[in-house]
This record gives sequence, structure tokens and C-alpha cells, in this order.
Amino acid sequence: MKVTKKLKFFYVPLSILLMVAGCSSDNVIDQPQTDENLLTIMSLSASTLDYGYFEDNRSFYIKNEGDTNFNWSWDNNSNTFLDLNPSSGNLTAGDSIEVNMFLDRTDFDTQNFNLDTFILNDYDQSATLNIQFDNYVETKWLIDGTVIDAEYDRNNDVIVVVSENPNELRVFDPSDNSIASVPLNLPPTCVSIGLDGNYAAVGHNGWFSYINLSTMILEHNYAVTANTYDIILAPNAYVYVFPKEDQWERIRCVNLSNGVETQHNGNSIREQTKVKLHPSGNYIYGADNGLSPSDFEKYEIGNGTAQYLYDSPYHGDFPFSGNIWISDDGSRLFAKSRRVFNSTSNPNNDMTYNGELVGDGKIMTLDFSSAAQKLYAVFLNDNNWEEVPSNEVRIYETDYLAFQGTTLLPDFLIPDGNGGGTFYESQGYFGFFNSAGTKYYVVVKIEEGSGAQNEWAIATLDVE
Repeated sequence: MKVTKKLKFFYVPLSILLMVAGCSSDNVIDQPQTDENLLTIMSLSASTLDYGYFEDNRSFYIKNEGDTNFNWSWDNNSNTFLDLNPSSGNLTAGDSIEVNMFLDRTDFDTQNFNLDTFILNDYDQSATLNIQFDNYVETKWLIDGTVIDAEYDRNNDVIVVVSENPNELRVFDPSDNSIASVPLNLPPTCVSIGLDGNYAAVGHNGWFSYINLSTMILEHNYAVTANTYDIILAPNAYVYVFPKEDQWERIRCVNLSNGVETQHNGNSIREQTKVKLHPSGNYIYGADNGLSPSDFEKYEIGNGTAQYLYDSPYHGDFPFSGNIWISDDGSRLFAKSRRVFNSTSNPNNDMTYNGELVGDGKIMTLDFSSAAQKLYAVFLNDNNWEEVPSNEVRIYETDYLAFQGTTLLPDFLIPDGNGGGTFYESQGYFGFFNSAGTKYYVVVKIEEGSGAQNEWAIATLDVE
């Protein structure tokens, strides 16, 4: 949705007439008055000055259309954010002057403002000048390049992003708006943060990078026999690579101590399986793609090389739809289809049905905060041709998953070249709670067709 702010600039004469009889010459320069029927007419070339989002200076004319000279001045009503130059002067009959009204936006939030100010003369005439301006304060954290994947580290309360153009891993710290980055040797495909927040693994085609997040140094590049679609950095000093292609595949299990790669035991997995590490660090859950019906799977990693355990007890009873999220207490699994399932160590009730998030469409991103007792999610817009995230965050409580309302992500404002701007919606791709559950961060992208220089940003929402 595009909302265009059109600028308005009117040149409408605003005349105030006064018949002056027997005037003193004290307020008139050059010539004394001898005609008792002189007219004093002061007019403005504009009745309204309308400032666009990207305008701070507008001009207009004050004109003497009468028969006698007058002195004029500006009554600004103590509005310190406006400045008129010049702010006073003398106009002889038939003369005019261009003046400039400067606007200081420093102390204004995002808002539309409207007030009246006045031009006066020494014949007690007053001309009203209406001032309108649209103000926009950028609250998002704009990101260079193209975001490929993002995760959140609740140990250090930072957002970890991998991007192309440039190929980098970046750590965004919202507490002080600082950014640290590590160049990558290849374009990234995915990222995984270790449970302790000390290291990250970044997937590539045929490789993955192992990065120390404390020193922000790329410590090692590991070769792997797959184009990495998703990746898990586990606490057992192994990295698990899930292949992007070749249909039925094997999980690549790489020992970080020696770089030796093994392949998982048990049933094959499907290419482009999306995975999450269970908070216990003992299991990985996966959501398959390209199969009908879709399903969840579980892999045990306690011995290093992964072991395929089992899939869900359902076969077409519930849709899973190709992605998975896990509650921070490890007790629930959330499917892209909005269905909710149990997570337990008991195979008899693991991945059993537990409910559904109210709403329409599928989930793009989701996070669960036990501290806030909230679940926030962004759904995909209903589009049969492509999956486009919406600009709306949906809010649920965590006990019964009751729906509690929505909040909109902030728009992008792009200059139109004429002082105004066009608003474009944000699309929420990755959303995360901080450790205290007081903030919700969303990595957003501007909708297509904007021509924006920075298409990605981080939006921050207060959690209530």
C-alpha cells in the first residue's frame, strides 16, 4: 500500500482594507499624507505554507497594494521552531518583499502540525498565515545490503545478521546502537548461533564459516559436501548442515575439532529441510519441504553424528507447511501452518497436536517469551504466487495461545523529489524478543517498487 503526501502551495491574495482618514505621517516614510481618503491594503501571496516531510524552507510575498506606506512585522506567538527572514520591514505603496519561513523540526515526533501565525502592520491590520507541516522521525535501524538470515542471541541481547552486498556477518546491539561486522569469503545462505552466544556458524555453498562472536574473528572455514540450506551449531562441538538440493539427502555432521564430516544414521531427509535446535541442545527438529503431506522430524545428536529418530505420528492429519519454531522452554513446536505441537523426550507423545494460532494464512516469523508471557508472530499475506510477509505483528498469550491483538510495523518513507514523500509498508521477515521480554525486534524489508537505497531495517516494538 502506497500513501502519497501531496504538497499544497496556494497563491491566494489575502487583503485587508482600511480607509484611513486624517492619518498622521508618523508611521509613513518618504512623503506626508495629504489625501484624507488614502487606502492601506496589505496582502500575502499565500494563505497557507505547507511543508512536506523533506522541506524546511518556504517563501511567500508581502505586498503593499494600497496608496500609502506602512511598516510590517511578524507575530510568531512564541513559536521558537519557526523563523522568518526578514521578520519586519517597510513597504512603500505598490512594493512587495519576498520573505522566507524556516522550520526547525528538532523537537517534533512523527506528526502532522497545524497552527496560525500573523503578519501585522502599523495600521492595526493583521493577516493570518496558516503553517502546516508533516514530520517524520525515522525510528528504524537501516541496514545496508541484502539480509539473508538472522538469529537472536539472548545471552548478549544482540541480533546476528548475515547479508550479501556486502557478504558479512553483522552483530547489532540495540542497547547502544553499535554494529560489529566480519567479512565473509563467500555469499551466506544461513546462520546459527551457539546456545552460549560465543560462536556462530554461517552456511555457504560447499563451505561453512566458524566465527568467534566475542572477538569478531572468522576463525576457520570448513569444507562440506553440500550446498548449505540450513545449519545448526550445537553445544557438542559439531555443526550440522542440511542440504539445499538433490532431493533425498543426508545430514552432514562436521566435527569442529578436526573437520571430519560424517553423514547421519537412519532415514534420509528431504532437501531444503528447515531446522531448529531444541533448547536442551540434545535434539534437532526439522520441517520437511517439497513433500505432501508435510511433516516434522526429530534427530538425536548426543553422539556427534546425528541419528534420525522418527517423524510426527500424523500423515496428512495436520499441515506443517515447511518451517518450525520452538518455545524458549522447549515444550512446544510451532509449524508454519499455525498448528502447535508438543515437544517431549517421550516418543509416545512427542510432536502430538496441541492447538492452533488464531488467524489466516501461514507464519513468516515467530518468537516465544516466557519472561513476557507473550508470543509474537508475523503472518504471510494471502498470495497464491509468492510468500510476502505482512506489516502486522500478531500478539498471543502463552498459556492458552489466546489472541490479544495486533500492532503495525513502522512504514518506510521515501522522498518523492518534490519535498514530500511516499510511504511504503514494512514486511516482517525475522522477529525476536530480547531476554527480558520487554522489546520485540523485527528485521523488516520495504515492499517492492520503492527504489529505496536501504531496503532492510530493524524495527523495535515495546512489549506490553
